[in-house]
Amino acid sequence: MKTLIFDMVSIHPITSTVINLFICVVVISAMYIMISNIIGISKNKKKHRRIILVGKMAAGKDYMKSIFTSKGFTQEVSYTSRKPRPGEMDGSDYIFITKHQFEKFIKEDFFKQYVLFGGNYYGTSKLQWNTKDVFIMTPSGVANLTANDRKDSFVMYIDVPQEIRIQRLHKRNMTEEEIADRIKLDEMNFDGYTDYDIKINQDF
Repeated sequence: MKTLIFDMVSIHPITSTVINLFICVVVISAMYIMISNIIGISKNKKKHRRIILVGKMAAGKDYMKSIFTSKGFTQEVSYTSRKPRPGEMDGSDYIFITKHQFEKFIKEDFFKQYVLFGGNYYGTSKLQWNTKDVFIMTPSGVANLTANDRKDSFVMYIDVPQEIRIQRLHKRNMTEEEIADRIKLDEMNFDGYTDYDIKINQDF
């Protein structure tokens, strides 16, 4: 599959907040139209195609997912064995289950794909994979897809600058040590990652 790079860094920095907001709206709107045309999601089409969002912690994956769902795309709610963060809702942000329950589901072949990331499991059920449009995955999750599933998926890599992600992590009340550990883990897991169709590397 041909790789498209949406290089926002090439846009000269502009100090005006109003102009920056206008640019973001235009870019996101254009991106939505482009992706809709590329993946061909339509009620009239029988073939199920998917949008997969990939990014480091606090890159803006949930925000991007909300844009697509506001346009009528259906979202997957991933299963995870980690504990909910403050403000997260079970069944909306994630389906929170215990590690024991997750491993039981693995044995029952319940998941389409799953990964162990940062000591916690994350997974997509087969039912959701076959019925939903928008997914959030890690690089290893994308790597676990079959060739046909990857062909029928449009992968968007959200790679905003590290300093912006650190600012967002501070707002999540994470300690300096926790932030440093997560940044290190993300850098390791995303090292050399190239399996995407479009890349965004500017805050939005």
